[in-house]
Amino acid sequence: MLRVLPYIRMLVQASEQRRAMVRKLQIVWQMQDFDHQCWLSDWMQDLLDLDHGEFKILEFRLYYLGKGTSVNPGDGFGERIKLRQGPMVAREVVQGHLSKRRGKLVVGVCARQSIRQQVRDAVQPQTGADIKLFDFDLEPCHTWAAPCRDNEAVTNLVQSDYQK
Repeated sequence: MLRVLPYIRMLVQASEQRRAMVRKLQIVWQMQDFDHQCWLSDWMQDLLDLDHGEFKILEFRLYYLGKGTSVNPGDGFGERIKLRQGPMVAREVVQGHLSKRRGKLVVGVCARQSIRQQVRDAVQPQTGADIKLFDFDLEPCHTWAAPCRDNEAVTNLVQSDYQK
């Protein structure tokens, strides 16, 4: 995820400055534990703050595999941060976007091999002039450190997104 943050930032800025036509930019991220999101909360908030124009293209969908969190999925995370407990089924996520698309669609993937394969299987048969696949061919490290327990970061992210 950290490797593609500059690219995400560039897309948000280009959209805000009307240098690129981006209608929707959905970031889907699977974490081992809900508390792992605090590692990215500052970057997520920074990106949401950049996306302040009339269209607000950016949305995060966070999947977490661990159980036993004090935050209920969907509670107070605003319209642009969605939580799901359980594994992400990449094929279903991508097919949902493919079936609802209007106009051109670009799907980018930066994930472990099994998720990248699900995305490729869903997108490649439909690629063409209007549908493109960018496989960043970057596999994240799968060594999870102890979760950071910074509940203040979660609260700040929630309140800031909720107020916008």
